[in-house]
Amino acid sequence: MLLVLGLYAAAVYVVVERNASQVLNDRLRGDFRWAAEMWEKRPDGTFMWFEGEVGDPDAPWLQVWAPDGRLLHRTTNAEWYPIGGSDRLASAANGRITSVPARDGTFRVLSAPSTLGTERVVIQVARSEAPMRQDQRNLALVLILGLPLAVAVAGIVGYWLAR
Repeated sequence: MLLVLGLYAAAVYVVVERNASQVLNDRLRGDFRWAAEMWEKRPDGTFMWFEGEVGDPDAPWLQVWAPDGRLLHRTTNAEWYPIGGSDRLASAANGRITSVPARDGTFRVLSAPSTLGTERVVIQVARSEAPMRQDQRNLALVLILGLPLAVAVAGIVGYWLAR
């Protein structure tokens, strides 16, 4: 019983972990599409995006780079939560999602070329892995604590039925 429930718990954990990772990647791709479509050009030629509230987990982490490596735009969240090496990722923008350790935890970063109007740029979006990792820890805790309880209940019920 312990082996069967242990394998079941491990399978549940793996499936949930993969699903959460895919959801995070899908959110990043959605952030990229939003950034590529929802921009506005100011009269001075600079670009602007709606930022939301700083610290809001759904507020965008966005940086926009010129092809020559100049930073054209950065949201407040990108300023508050800097990701080291983001300039290197922007210069090698290939549309892949990369996990990058930062001061405030690990972030997933998507850097890809795009066009804003007639200008070629590199759009870079990121999201923290912290909420996903916290959910995974909570699930692991529930599974680890629930497994002995489930075995105990099964043992007691089995003993009662056997009598």
